[in-house]
Amino acid sequence: VGGWKGTLLSGILPVEFEGEKQREEPTLALALVIDKSGSMSSEDRLALVKEAARATARTLDPGDEIAVIAFDSKPSVLVRLQKAAARFRISSDIRR
Repeated sequence: VGGWKGTLLSGILPVEFEGEKQREEPTLALALVIDKSGSMSSEDRLALVKEAARATARTLDPGDEIAVIAFDSKPSVLVRLQKAAARFRISSDIRR
């Protein structure tokens, strides 16, 4: 940093001239919970919600994680928590 590493000055001062180590960007873990009860059956609401969920999954970075849970009287896991890189499988699971 600053070009001081290895100079006479770097040997005299009680500080290190090592550069900052590369930081890893934090990843996102997203869980989508979809209502599939009878109230969602009118006017293709469920189809719109599924398309919104698939679009959301497409916007994630490959290292991010996503899970999708559908519920009516009880929850069911459509997509277990996994890396968003498996886009085709995630989209297929949401579509069904």
